Amino acid sequence: MTSRQVLLVLMAMSQAAFAQFPPSVNLTLDQYGGDPRYSCPGGASGYFYTYQDPDSGHWWYCDPAGNRFFSVAVDVVDVLSGGKEEQQITEKLYGTGYRLCEGELPRLQAFGFNTVGVYSGRFFLPVETNVGAGCPVKMPFIYLINPSQRFKRNGLNRHFKDFVSTVGPVYTGYRGSSFADVWDPNWVALANYTGSNGPWGRSNPFPSMSQLDASPWLIGVSLDDSDEVWGTRGSGVNPHQPVTAWYAAVTPPVQVFSGRWQVLYPDEVMHVKQEWAKWLQGQTGITPGGNAIRSGSSVTLTFSGPHPFTIHDLLTLSGCSDSSFNTAPGYPVVVQSLTALSVTYEQPGTGSSAAGCTAAQGPGYTLSALNAAWGAHYTTFGSSGKAVQGEFIALGDGSRTSFNHTLAHHNIDPFSVAIRVKGSLVGGDCPWFQGFANRRCRVAVNVGALMSPGSNLSGTISYEAGTMTINFYKAPPAGAQISVDYMYQGWPHQFAGGMGLLDEDGTNPWFPSDWKLSSLYSNSPPQVALDLDNFEDHLFQAYYQTLSSAVRALLPHHLVFSNDPIGPYDRPGVLRQAGRFCDVLIVGEGNSEQDVATYVYNVAHKPAQRYELIEGYQDSPLAPYGCQVYTGQTSSFPAWVCQLTQSDRGKTYYSTLQSSLNLKGGDGYGFVTGWSWWQMTDNASQMQNFGLLTFRDNAYDGVQDRIATSVDNFGYSRGGEPGNYGDFITQATAANILWLTNPPQQ
Repeated sequence: MTSRQVLLVLMAMSQAAFAQFPPSVNLTLDQYGGDPRYSCPGGASGYFYTYQDPDSGHWWYCDPAGNRFFSVAVDVVDVLSGGKEEQQITEKLYGTGYRLCEGELPRLQAFGFNTVGVYSGRFFLPVETNVGAGCPVKMPFIYLINPSQRFKRNGLNRHFKDFVSTVGPVYTGYRGSSFADVWDPNWVALANYTGSNGPWGRSNPFPSMSQLDASPWLIGVSLDDSDEVWGTRGSGVNPHQPVTAWYAAVTPPVQVFSGRWQVLYPDEVMHVKQEWAKWLQGQTGITPGGNAIRSGSSVTLTFSGPHPFTIHDLLTLSGCSDSSFNTAPGYPVVVQSLTALSVTYEQPGTGSSAAGCTAAQGPGYTLSALNAAWGAHYTTFGSSGKAVQGEFIALGDGSRTSFNHTLAHHNIDPFSVAIRVKGSLVGGDCPWFQGFANRRCRVAVNVGALMSPGSNLSGTISYEAGTMTINFYKAPPAGAQISVDYMYQGWPHQFAGGMGLLDEDGTNPWFPSDWKLSSLYSNSPPQVALDLDNFEDHLFQAYYQTLSSAVRALLPHHLVFSNDPIGPYDRPGVLRQAGRFCDVLIVGEGNSEQDVATYVYNVAHKPAQRYELIEGYQDSPLAPYGCQVYTGQTSSFPAWVCQLTQSDRGKTYYSTLQSSLNLKGGDGYGFVTGWSWWQMTDNASQMQNFGLLTFRDNAYDGVQDRIATSVDNFGYSRGGEPGNYGDFITQATAANILWLTNPPQQ
């Protein structure tokens, strides 16, 4: 079938509310759901792409046939999230396997949806997967990878670190989220891995990545789930917004064992903390051999090959043949524009040109310059702590399982303890403040649990006294040397006493002690806050560049979406780098739709796929549960997300999507190219009214979602609900076709 006839009828609508729209739309869309009335200026490529249309003053998707397309997606298109009741009812109605998609997808199309969104079941995808040849009812789709869920279980068996949960005892905030150490070689390796237990899922559903790349049905790939990426998905003008760079700056410089993920790290280095120190010194992103030309105060620096720099990067310059181009410690230049082979910045000076310049990322501090700028008293860019390797504990005798030992030095650095048997790493320490993830770590203040994966080792260590007890599940062999490595008098400064930059834990008077955005700017010297701001750009550059490069290498014909979702109040560094490396940003909730323009598009300059969820909890089978977050506590969602009735829910859906379509950025362009609704069915695990459908597979249309039984337009039996509920679908359908019924004038 090369085309499909879509009849979208707007019924029972208030003329006052919808007077500007025709009562119905009857037009033939192309096979992808695109509007053939408006051909893309770039023509048909056989794949989806985005374009800026000067005639309509709007960004759009172009579908593979070369026609204008607005993605109206449903996330979690699957019956599993509806629980056993939904699964039993849909199996009885439709059957299993691809029968499910044949039963459900035509309903979504009738509601005006044209895209299968993220977290959807494999039976609903239009391409070959490990469950079959693809759904016969074909709809374009967006796929999400999730590398940040692979801290513990990944197919490479190479574990990377999380630098949020490791922050020292000064931190009293939430430790349940995470952020990968994006400079860890294991993170980079996993980002490029396509096997089982990798970014593509517990099992990669696609038999061939080249075959997937050849498919016209894939719109693109979202890089991550923002619930796993701390510091993104801002959801309001929130003084408690996390500053991700703060975690990097105060996390420990080493970690041997993770109580949260139950893994040992043979590579104990916390690379993100080391990168912070290198960046401050201008020792990262080093690119030599640049030739500079100054025109007035504008300087263009060209290189013989590609460079790693981006707009807003701080550059330290050295080695220039004309020293007026070199930068003083702590006084970098700021990249304002760039090409693949050059960067341009402002730098007053006397010389007109220079050769042999070396550029590096960061402010380029010396230790004395850093201390002067921050009012600090660091003694080194490293740690002032001392390392001990191979301190003897005992020899195994084949039967003894418990050993007591007092370390030769006191004030032990948490996360630095490595227990070895015959030189092999077998266990490490989990300090008391990481006990949120493993209760066994909560021994006592300033005490850590000694642990190993698989509970092969247990015990305790007093960080202040240096006393430790080790209990082995299986006695070490006779003659086997039991030893310990550790650091002392380093991190955290609070009680280990270290005075190096790497010992910073947020308790020095010149450094913010709180992760909150408000504290960053009000309780620290201005230069500290500025440097954290700028390092956040650097951090998210590494995050987005690593993931986007991996996806583009596999799927060069398809779009790259940001992590799902980012928020209108994410930090500028997040948005700048998402805009640099992604084609489309998936943008979540905010206090107003205009905030999306102000805080996302005007920073990132990329089109947006709007993410939305709206509940009508009192008017659904889930009324007893209310609008709740995952813990079961009263929700902190904005009021407009949580409505009383299905009708109110529909009105909010309509007005929000309408506002999104009409949003314009600072350049005058409309930039919302799509809409992602969370989700197809109500959510059984969270007991929330997120769905278009009830657990009994009835649409919230005021007809199916009732006690009385009925038959729908496709001949399926509906009804049988425990109560009578309202109509959300009619106004949602009306909203979903606004891009067709009222296209921007040309």
